[in-house]
Amino acid sequence: MKQIELSSTHWYYLAVVACLAIPVLILLATLPTSYPWFYNQIYGPELERELGFSVALVKVPTETECGFFKVLVIASVKKGGEFDAFGFRPGDVPVGFSHGAYAAFFPTLNYQRGKGPFVVKVIPLSAYQKQDWRKTREISVQLPEKN
Repeated sequence: MKQIELSSTHWYYLAVVACLAIPVLILLATLPTSYPWFYNQIYGPELERELGFSVALVKVPTETECGFFKVLVIASVKKGGEFDAFGFRPGDVPVGFSHGAYAAFFPTLNYQRGKGPFVVKVIPLSAYQKQDWRKTREISVQLPEKN
């Protein structure tokens, strides 16, 4: 049986393809979790600065196996900033996003720039922990076009 022998050019080509293909396959396999992380790390800080707020992930106790889950919370609102003018308060939890607020909050804000008013539903963290959905508020948000 004859063995296949690769020239140095073939080895180089194989190495380049492997170095490109493996990261792409890893990215595709982890896309549901990597996309929100990427968006929150890249676009999140810019939106927070521009609109005058900050977010945090807060552990909320549950009856699940791990004992808690993480919730995106508006951690602070800058006095006189856009989020203050809209009516957001520190401790508000954005709700009603498909795939959860961590995955969709910043992408939604970025997508809605300059497209007219839209509604963000929020609930205070204390009410969220008690699942008291009656305390949900609707905030009308209209974001300016990105500079």
